[in-house]
Amino acid sequence: SCYLCGEVFTIGELMLGCEACHETEPYTICAECLATNAALHSWSLVAKADTEIQSLGFTYSTLSAERLIVEDVQQGGWAEEQGILPGDELVALNGISATSILPCRLKETLEAKRPLKLAFVYRGRCQALALQVENLDSSRLASCTQLSVALETSMRRAIAAEVGRDMRPGDVVVGLFARGEALSVRCVAVPPKGVLPCELYSKLACSRTLRHVVATNIRILNDIQAIINGIPFVGEVRPVKDWELQDSTYARIGVAQPQVVSASKVWPGQWGITRAQVQQLLKNLRKDPSWNKSNTIRTMVTDVIAPLTKGTGMGYALRINSVAPHEPQEVNVMVVHSWVENAEDFLEAIIRSSCDGDVLFICALSMYQAEDGAGPSVAQQLGCYLNDTPFQQVLSQLKEHLRTQKQAAKVG
Repeated sequence: SCYLCGEVFTIGELMLGCEACHETEPYTICAECLATNAALHSWSLVAKADTEIQSLGFTYSTLSAERLIVEDVQQGGWAEEQGILPGDELVALNGISATSILPCRLKETLEAKRPLKLAFVYRGRCQALALQVENLDSSRLASCTQLSVALETSMRRAIAAEVGRDMRPGDVVVGLFARGEALSVRCVAVPPKGVLPCELYSKLACSRTLRHVVATNIRILNDIQAIINGIPFVGEVRPVKDWELQDSTYARIGVAQPQVVSASKVWPGQWGITRAQVQQLLKNLRKDPSWNKSNTIRTMVTDVIAPLTKGTGMGYALRINSVAPHEPQEVNVMVVHSWVENAEDFLEAIIRSSCDGDVLFICALSMYQAEDGAGPSVAQQLGCYLNDTPFQQVLSQLKEHLRTQKQAAKVG
């Protein structure tokens, strides 16, 4: 097994071993740990295909005009026996740079030229960048959703600025994780054109400025004093291998929270309200003598929806559908609104433009708005990750429904 990570080697897997100490205390390192810890973050492999080898057993793709990356490796083929893996970069054939060979000649050489000596560069399967933030209490951070949002945003901006090359904060996905009181930050970024993910993370890990920029951004956050135990600083920064991303000892901070019905979690995809229920709400509003037809959606939520749902921990839509004979409604329509538009005009537009089979997600009616501690706050329902908000969850559900319908239509 690997001396550093403990991963058990499989047949045909490449490893680095020390011949001098092998007899007394075996010291072997897997290619991924070598790629993660070595100064150059890569190592090379030369494999020779003799005359009896017909197929090399791998396909490749062009990362850029100058780079050839192994895309797929055939099980049981020559490439797998040599330890070649998807993501390896083909750099030379018989000592000639692979990118200096014309594409048509390259294909011909790989298929027919024997014997053939191929050189590859391997950088490991690093899937993210991990930063350890010291002197910051992750358990207290977990209870401060707005601060988690601010911290996540500052991390994305710092990573994007460090990479440069037109990278935007939106190209970076950040996860905040607690392990005891320590805070671990995992970053996944869309690499610039022509750059492999593992190269990007290696560059960031070696950066002399990233630690300082991240620590400075953390120190200037509003309310950060409530969760620090000294001066925050960034300790370890390293690329993370894929299996480490699944480590259950890390608890993710700032994940969007569900509403709860009878001790059962109900997620945004079931915070729907029907067209008939919207009609009934509009009738109830107009019957209320204290209701003003000029009220905005914000006023409707503050004066009507929040008081109706107070103490339940459920949004208006889930509240009315949690009582028998009703049940939570699965959303099939996403509705976007402004908080300052006229409430009656908005509800009338919904009624006109929907049909009886529509189940709508409407932020004002679907999310729990009371902010009374009986259920998740608005900030807790939103979470601190863009890809985890109720809106994104509902959109993902609608996309999956559309995909299923298209497949069913093809079969039919």
